[in-house]
Amino acid sequence: MNDDALLPWLVVVADDDEDTRLLMASSFRRAGFDVAEASNGVELLDSFAQEPTRRVMVVSDIGMPQMDGIAATSEVRRRGRTTPVLLVTAFGDERTLRSARDAGADKVLLKPLDLPLLVRTAMELMNAPPRVA
Repeated sequence: MNDDALLPWLVVVADDDEDTRLLMASSFRRAGFDVAEASNGVELLDSFAQEPTRRVMVVSDIGMPQMDGIAATSEVRRRGRTTPVLLVTAFGDERTLRSARDAGADKVLLKPLDLPLLVRTAMELMNAPPRVA
């Protein structure tokens, strides 16, 4: 077994709103997870790429500059990673939700966030059977 598989999950939290990102990140840290923070999809992918074999959970806002959460999710899936992806958005219209699902998001939660629900949902996704790459 790979030594990285023995490490705790790394949760990559991406949101361009610093206050929201800090709240999400601190919630995961309090729950005992290692956390990497990103302010856009490009930074999310950089954090993700630094952990090629570790179990990674992606929690990302959809609306971000440079690369949004949907595009980042598509890229995570294109790279063949089976990591769970949880997207959050303030814009829960059907078109956005369909785009998120089509990109490969496992779940979408609406803002304003219920932080205990966010962590609980992420943990459920971590315990779900792996997505087929």
